[in-house]
Amino acid sequence: MVDFVFSEQLFVMFLVNGCITNTEQGALLNEIVRVNPWPKPIGVYGYANYWMVFGGYLFEAQTLCAESRNMGAIPTEVNNLSFFSTRRAPAADPDEMPQNALESVDYDPANTYVAFIVGDGDNINFMMGTRARWIRQRAEACNKGDAFCPPLTWSISPHLARLAPDVLKWYYEMSHATGKDYFMLPPSGHLYAYPSSLEETTMQDAFVAATEADARLFGTHSTVHWDFYNTWQYAEEVFLPKYATMNGAVNGVFPVNVPYMLPTGTWNPHQFFKVITGRDGGRVVLFRPREWRGVHDNGGPLDKEFYLSPKKMAEELGAYPRGTVTGIYMTSDGGLNLHNSVMELVEILPDHVRLVSADTAVQLALEASKTSEDQ
Repeated sequence: MVDFVFSEQLFVMFLVNGCITNTEQGALLNEIVRVNPWPKPIGVYGYANYWMVFGGYLFEAQTLCAESRNMGAIPTEVNNLSFFSTRRAPAADPDEMPQNALESVDYDPANTYVAFIVGDGDNINFMMGTRARWIRQRAEACNKGDAFCPPLTWSISPHLARLAPDVLKWYYEMSHATGKDYFMLPPSGHLYAYPSSLEETTMQDAFVAATEADARLFGTHSTVHWDFYNTWQYAEEVFLPKYATMNGAVNGVFPVNVPYMLPTGTWNPHQFFKVITGRDGGRVVLFRPREWRGVHDNGGPLDKEFYLSPKKMAEELGAYPRGTVTGIYMTSDGGLNLHNSVMELVEILPDHVRLVSADTAVQLALEASKTSEDQ
């Protein structure tokens, strides 16, 4: 990132203990993020890959770093951003990069509907590397025919519109070539953050407004949302209803729990989504958290369900109650890739399991909820 730092004249700091309370570095960081002229919430470039707890970096999202709770991350461990960010003006017109038309699917309670989401698109390094390779592989598979090309949704950083608009446009062009690829906002919308832990009086509303603006630019109605395991009741009761407005830009939320192997304590055993209603009658669908991280059936006692082979994943999906609408968030940190996961899975799925895009899953969930209300 050195080139981008100088190009943008960014403020740079490295405080290993800056997120630790009652330390000299922590006090300094609190002063820096409290008194400054920067837009809020503050987007922090780079990646805080220190202080690992339960298999993840405790402060990587930056939200818990300071008492002001006004920060989120823009993961950017990548070079040449000074080049990509200056080749052209930032992408600002939704018509420049239209999404593919959504699938025409009517809800049928005899079927099961699943949206597979390629995760971690907030990471610019991934978007410049592995995800670019994956979408090329995806295009090759789609050339074989519809049976090898089910709808697939990619999480993608909204900051590409400014940091690498040509790269963003290329992804949309690749999606148009298949006609079956879609994009949604990554964790957790505008920034990689834990939104329910942001400061309540102004930061949460500012975060929602920025996320909705991103959604309109990218032509999506869905976002991935990360929060800590002990904040989900607050998220459902206070934060997420902020999206539930009439004509709101975000209609679907696909959550990931932190740490992922712990329960949230907010879901009934056979509940796959909830419809949250806002003050003005607007609605947003919250899906049950479900991750797929590896494919070798090698998980431990707490996380074996996240490391299923395609065969066992197909069995799990086939066993869901008919009429289920759900989403699966795929991440590569456990060895999963596009070839060994969904591209193998699609050949062995039961006939009643239909794969759909994230936005279509939201529509189907709303239809399903209306069907149950009418019964």
